[in-house]
Amino acid sequence: MKSLILLFLSCAVALAQATDDSAVRIELGRALLYDKKFSEAAEAFRQVAAAKPGDLDATLGLAQALFWGGNPAEALTVAKTIPADQRTPDVNLMLGDLYLISKDLPGTEKALVAYLNEKPEDAAARVKLADVQSWTKQYDKSLANFEQVLIQLPDDRQVRRKYGTVLSWAGRYQDAARELKLSLEEKP
Repeated sequence: MKSLILLFLSCAVALAQATDDSAVRIELGRALLYDKKFSEAAEAFRQVAAAKPGDLDATLGLAQALFWGGNPAEALTVAKTIPADQRTPDVNLMLGDLYLISKDLPGTEKALVAYLNEKPEDAAARVKLADVQSWTKQYDKSLANFEQVLIQLPDDRQVRRKYGTVLSWAGRYQDAARELKLSLEEKP
Protein backbone atom coordinates (compact mmCIF):
# COMPACT_ATOMS: atom_id res chain seq x y z
CA MET A 1 0.00 0.00 0.00
CA LYS A 2 2.82 2.38 0.93
CA SER A 3 4.59 1.77 -2.38
CA LEU A 4 1.34 2.41 -4.26
CA ILE A 5 0.99 5.78 -2.51
CA LEU A 6 4.60 6.64 -3.33
CA LEU A 7 4.04 5.67 -6.97
CA PHE A 8 0.90 7.81 -7.08
CA LEU A 9 2.75 10.78 -5.55
CA SER A 10 5.69 10.48 -7.95
CA CYS A 11 3.26 10.34 -10.89
CA ALA A 12 1.47 13.41 -9.56
CA VAL A 13 4.78 15.27 -9.24
CA ALA A 14 5.81 14.23 -12.77
CA LEU A 15 2.45 15.34 -14.15
CA ALA A 16 2.70 18.67 -12.34
CA GLN A 17 6.20 19.23 -13.73
CA ALA A 18 5.09 18.30 -17.23
CA THR A 19 2.17 20.73 -17.11
CA ASP A 20 4.03 23.58 -15.38
CA ASP A 21 4.20 26.31 -17.98
CA SER A 22 5.73 28.84 -15.62
CA ALA A 23 9.23 28.78 -17.11
CA VAL A 24 7.81 29.18 -20.61
CA ARG A 25 5.56 32.03 -19.49
CA ILE A 26 8.53 33.80 -17.87
CA GLU A 27 10.48 33.56 -21.13
CA LEU A 28 7.41 34.70 -23.07
CA GLY A 29 7.06 37.68 -20.75
CA ARG A 30 10.72 38.60 -21.24
CA ALA A 31 10.42 38.32 -25.03
CA LEU A 32 7.31 40.51 -24.96
CA LEU A 33 9.12 43.05 -22.78
CA TYR A 34 11.94 43.35 -25.29
CA ASP A 35 9.37 43.61 -28.08
CA LYS A 36 7.75 46.49 -26.12
CA LYS A 37 4.43 44.67 -25.74
CA PHE A 38 4.15 45.61 -22.12
CA SER A 39 0.52 44.72 -21.42
CA GLU A 40 0.97 41.25 -22.93
CA ALA A 41 4.19 40.80 -20.95
CA ALA A 42 2.43 41.85 -17.77
CA GLU A 43 -0.28 39.26 -18.41
CA ALA A 44 2.29 36.48 -18.88
CA PHE A 45 3.99 37.43 -15.62
CA ARG A 46 0.63 37.73 -13.80
CA GLN A 47 -0.25 34.18 -14.82
CA VAL A 48 2.96 32.88 -13.26
CA ALA A 49 2.49 35.03 -10.16
CA ALA A 50 -1.03 33.63 -9.74
CA ALA A 51 0.22 30.04 -10.05
CA LYS A 52 3.35 30.62 -7.97
CA PRO A 53 2.84 33.46 -5.50
CA GLY A 54 6.14 35.04 -4.51
CA ASP A 55 8.02 33.85 -7.62
CA LEU A 56 10.87 36.34 -7.93
CA ASP A 57 11.15 36.22 -11.73
CA ALA A 58 7.39 36.73 -12.15
CA THR A 59 7.26 39.58 -9.66
CA LEU A 60 10.27 41.37 -11.12
CA GLY A 61 9.03 40.84 -14.67
CA LEU A 62 5.59 42.16 -13.79
CA ALA A 63 7.08 45.24 -12.12
CA GLN A 64 9.25 45.89 -15.19
CA ALA A 65 6.33 45.45 -17.59
CA LEU A 66 4.20 47.85 -15.56
CA PHE A 67 7.03 50.40 -15.23
CA TRP A 68 8.04 50.32 -18.89
CA GLY A 69 4.38 50.28 -19.87
CA GLY A 70 3.74 53.59 -18.11
CA ASN A 71 2.23 52.47 -14.81
CA PRO A 72 4.93 53.30 -12.25
CA ALA A 73 2.56 53.44 -9.27
CA GLU A 74 1.42 49.85 -9.74
CA ALA A 75 4.99 48.81 -10.60
CA LEU A 76 6.18 50.23 -7.29
CA THR A 77 3.45 48.38 -5.41
CA VAL A 78 4.50 45.11 -7.05
CA ALA A 79 8.26 45.70 -6.66
CA LYS A 80 7.92 46.47 -2.95
CA THR A 81 6.55 42.95 -2.41
CA ILE A 82 9.98 41.51 -3.21
CA PRO A 83 11.58 40.73 0.15
CA ALA A 84 14.68 42.83 0.90
CA ASP A 85 16.91 39.76 1.14
CA GLN A 86 15.89 38.73 -2.39
CA ARG A 87 16.45 42.10 -4.05
CA THR A 88 19.11 41.98 -6.71
CA PRO A 89 21.00 45.11 -7.73
CA ASP A 90 18.64 45.48 -10.70
CA VAL A 91 15.62 45.32 -8.40
CA ASN A 92 17.11 48.02 -6.16
CA LEU A 93 17.90 50.23 -9.17
CA MET A 94 14.35 49.85 -10.46
CA LEU A 95 12.99 50.59 -6.98
CA GLY A 96 15.14 53.72 -6.88
CA ASP A 97 13.63 54.90 -10.16
CA LEU A 98 10.10 54.05 -9.03
CA TYR A 99 10.52 55.83 -5.70
CA LEU A 100 11.96 58.84 -7.51
CA ILE A 101 9.02 59.00 -9.92
CA SER A 102 6.67 58.87 -6.93
CA LYS A 103 8.73 61.64 -5.24
CA ASP A 104 9.65 59.41 -2.30
CA LEU A 105 13.17 60.75 -1.85
CA PRO A 106 14.05 58.73 1.29
CA GLY A 107 12.92 55.55 -0.50
CA THR A 108 14.95 56.55 -3.55
CA GLU A 109 18.05 57.13 -1.46
CA LYS A 110 17.70 53.81 0.38
CA ALA A 111 17.24 51.83 -2.83
CA LEU A 112 20.13 53.56 -4.63
CA VAL A 113 22.47 53.07 -1.67
CA ALA A 114 21.60 49.36 -1.67
CA TYR A 115 22.24 49.22 -5.43
CA LEU A 116 25.56 51.07 -5.19
CA ASN A 117 26.73 48.78 -2.40
CA GLU A 118 26.69 46.04 -5.06
CA LYS A 119 27.57 48.14 -8.13
CA PRO A 120 29.78 51.01 -6.88
CA GLU A 121 31.15 51.80 -10.35
CA ASP A 122 27.76 52.85 -11.78
CA ALA A 123 28.34 56.58 -12.29
CA ALA A 124 24.80 57.31 -13.53
CA ALA A 125 23.23 55.80 -10.42
CA ARG A 126 25.71 57.64 -8.21
CA VAL A 127 24.80 60.96 -9.87
CA LYS A 128 21.13 60.18 -9.29
CA LEU A 129 21.88 59.49 -5.62
CA ALA A 130 23.92 62.69 -5.33
CA ASP A 131 21.04 64.66 -6.86
CA VAL A 132 18.56 63.18 -4.38
CA GLN A 133 20.89 63.92 -1.48
CA SER A 134 21.32 67.52 -2.63
CA TRP A 135 17.54 67.97 -2.89
CA THR A 136 17.19 66.76 0.69
CA LYS A 137 19.98 69.12 1.81
CA GLN A 138 22.43 66.33 2.60
CA TYR A 139 25.15 68.37 0.96
CA ASP A 140 28.16 66.54 2.40
CA LYS A 141 26.89 63.17 1.19
CA SER A 142 25.92 64.62 -2.17
CA LEU A 143 29.31 66.26 -2.67
CA ALA A 144 31.13 63.04 -1.72
CA ASN A 145 29.15 61.14 -4.36
CA PHE A 146 29.78 63.79 -7.01
CA GLU A 147 33.49 63.66 -6.16
CA GLN A 148 33.51 59.89 -6.69
CA VAL A 149 31.89 60.35 -10.09
CA LEU A 150 34.37 63.07 -11.06
CA ILE A 151 37.22 60.67 -10.31
CA GLN A 152 35.68 58.32 -12.88
CA LEU A 153 34.59 61.03 -15.31
CA PRO A 154 36.81 64.09 -14.79
CA ASP A 155 35.82 65.67 -18.12
CA ASP A 156 32.06 65.33 -17.68
CA ARG A 157 30.95 68.95 -17.78
CA GLN A 158 27.38 68.28 -16.68
CA VAL A 159 28.46 66.38 -13.58
CA ARG A 160 30.97 69.13 -12.77
CA ARG A 161 28.19 71.74 -13.15
CA LYS A 162 25.93 69.82 -10.79
CA TYR A 163 28.83 69.49 -8.35
CA GLY A 164 29.47 73.25 -8.56
CA THR A 165 25.81 73.99 -7.96
CA VAL A 166 25.71 71.81 -4.84
CA LEU A 167 28.91 73.47 -3.60
CA SER A 168 27.08 76.77 -3.93
CA TRP A 169 24.02 75.44 -2.08
CA ALA A 170 26.36 74.27 0.67
CA GLY A 171 27.73 77.82 1.00
CA ARG A 172 31.13 76.93 -0.47
CA TYR A 173 31.09 79.74 -3.00
CA GLN A 174 34.79 79.87 -3.91
CA ASP A 175 34.84 76.13 -4.59
CA ALA A 176 31.59 76.46 -6.54
CA ALA A 177 33.02 79.25 -8.70
CA ARG A 178 36.17 77.20 -9.42
CA GLU A 179 34.17 74.11 -10.47
CA LEU A 180 31.69 76.08 -12.55
CA LYS A 181 34.54 77.85 -14.36
CA LEU A 182 36.15 74.48 -15.04
CA SER A 183 32.89 73.24 -16.50
CA LEU A 184 32.94 76.11 -19.00
CA GLU A 185 36.43 75.34 -20.29
CA GLU A 186 36.66 73.70 -23.68
CA LYS A 187 38.64 70.46 -23.64
CA PRO A 188 40.65 69.58 -26.77
